[in-house]
Amino acid sequence: MKALREFFIVILSFLLIGMITCLGVFVSFRNIVNTSIGGEVVKNMVATDDMSEEEKQKIDDAIDKVTSYKGTQEVIDSVLNDINSSSDGNITISDETLDKFIQLIEDNKQELIDLGATEQDINELIKDAKDPENRSKIQEGINTGYQELNVDTGNQSYNIIKTYSSIASPKAIIRLGTSIGIVVILIMLLSWSWYKWIRPTSISSIIAGLNLLIVYYGIGAIVDWVVDDSNVSFNVDTSILKIVSHSIFFGGIAALIIYIVINNVMKKNNKSIENVDTNNTVVTDTKVEQDPINPDKFCASCGSGVTKETTVCPKCGAPLD
Repeated sequence: MKALREFFIVILSFLLIGMITCLGVFVSFRNIVNTSIGGEVVKNMVATDDMSEEEKQKIDDAIDKVTSYKGTQEVIDSVLNDINSSSDGNITISDETLDKFIQLIEDNKQELIDLGATEQDINELIKDAKDPENRSKIQEGINTGYQELNVDTGNQSYNIIKTYSSIASPKAIIRLGTSIGIVVILIMLLSWSWYKWIRPTSISSIIAGLNLLIVYYGIGAIVDWVVDDSNVSFNVDTSILKIVSHSIFFGGIAALIIYIVINNVMKKNNKSIENVDTNNTVVTDTKVEQDPINPDKFCASCGSGVTKETTVCPKCGAPLD
């Protein structure tokens, strides 16, 4: 039975390694794709060859500011969810996406003013977007723009976007995190101990952290190779992946150290308990004198052999002649 439990713990530990690695990759790639890569793509789309370096730099700075605004990530997630929910390439903007876009403008009003917009224009835009009639027109205009893209459902890029929006969505990440919690609970139950489950889960975390570190350095190497090969300025912020990988790796090491300390303490406690007689009897270190090999005389009471110098029997205490 014990061997079977340990076998299932090993299987669940391998499963846990893959799940933690996937969770780290999904969380990190959402930041990389939605901000770094997405921002770089927009920069290349907006910039033209006839622009000066100063104009290009201003555009780059403006886009960097927009991608860092509070709520930008939520809007991007909602748009990706709209794409994932679409069928046959008929992409439509949802009420949720429009609400988050309006909230984005409200939360970053001052930042937009700093970019050149007037407060009056921003307030009018927010007011029009909240009006039911104008809201419908805005949605129709955006949906028309989507339709004019003439998205081909068999297009590889479209399929990649749909796949990405499915596996890296907030809902998918929550489901994966919940699954990790369930696997950890199963390991706890199979361990039959309040602390021994820490060892397999911490080792799984350490290995998953190493996997993410490999991904981190691999992405850096690929980006450097693309930049050197194409002579194009392309920056990908992988700091989130580095933070996640280090957190999982060193968190696993810390948990393993805690397990080792607890296990050593428990072993010492168990060893001291084993040294106590189960019947609660006190064992005294009393030295029992043995009968001499060649006694000179014998006790008249108990018959124990003693030497001639002995005046009191060591066994029964009777006086000797």
